[in-house]
Order: sequence, then C-alpha cells, then structure tokens
Amino acid sequence: MRANEFQVVKNAIAGHKDVDDKALAALKILKGRLERIRSIGGIFDAVEFSSEASELISNRSFAAVS
Repeated sequence: MRANEFQVVKNAIAGHKDVDDKALAALKILKGRLERIRSIGGIFDAVEFSSEASELISNRSFAAVS
C-alpha cells in the first residue's frame, strides 16, 4: 500500500472516509508495525493505539483483508 496508512486510518476514524477494506488494510499494517515496535521493549512497551483505533480492531475482522 503506497498511501500513508496513518492518514487513511485517521480519516476513517474522523468520519471523513468510510471504514472500508482500504482502511482496514491500513489498520492491519499499522497493527503489525506496532507489534514490531513493542517487541523492541523499553519505552516502546507503552505505545498503543487510540481508543478509537482499538475499537475498530476489536469490532472488525482482519480475515477479509489478510
């Protein structure tokens, strides 16, 4: 995905764009990046998604965009 994943997710959360396959794919990419950052440890252990992004993750299935 060449688009800025953060911007795609931000627009979906803000309601500027629909939460579509593109937004879910971007969120999945960001989730993977966050998991890699957390694996480094240290100060990165406390990094987490916003409550809005976490809600999208818990309410949507990533199976469709795998």
